[in-house]
Amino acid sequence: MPKLSVIMGVHNGAKTLKRAIDSILEQTYKDFEFVICDDCSDDNTKEILETYQKKDSRIVLAFNDTNMGLSASLNKCLELSKGQLIARMDDDDVSHPKRFERQLSFMNEHPEYSVVGTTRFVFDEEGVWGQVNYWGELSAIDIFKGKVFSHPTVVMRKEVLQEVGN
Repeated sequence: MPKLSVIMGVHNGAKTLKRAIDSILEQTYKDFEFVICDDCSDDNTKEILETYQKKDSRIVLAFNDTNMGLSASLNKCLELSKGQLIARMDDDDVSHPKRFERQLSFMNEHPEYSVVGTTRFVFDEEGVWGQVNYWGELSAIDIFKGKVFSHPTVVMRKEVLQEVGN
């Protein structure tokens, strides 16, 4: 059983999905499962996902019968996940190749932390146009002021998520 489960909800993500999936499958840390829930897409997202699943046994797919939204799709992924650690990913993002290697190293060395996030670069078709980073631990006041973890940079302990009702 992998220590890490990567979860992603997707709805009509065909334009950017391949790049996002490739950035996960090309991680230097390889022992993970990638649980993806298609939230009733009406583009060719389902076909893209099924093609990747045939190529890589780490991919676990789920499909919603009706559009349920991101939170419900992610909770479905959580139910299917087997890892002790949960990494988030979105269908329009790209992860650094050493993301999981570095984050799991930190989580293993620091069992007192429940969540870790990273700097993120903001980009579009033209390239990188910004960077968001917060150093050190975030306080409740930091979060209140809008300094929050970016979903696709987060790794968290599954047991803690379950303790707070996902």
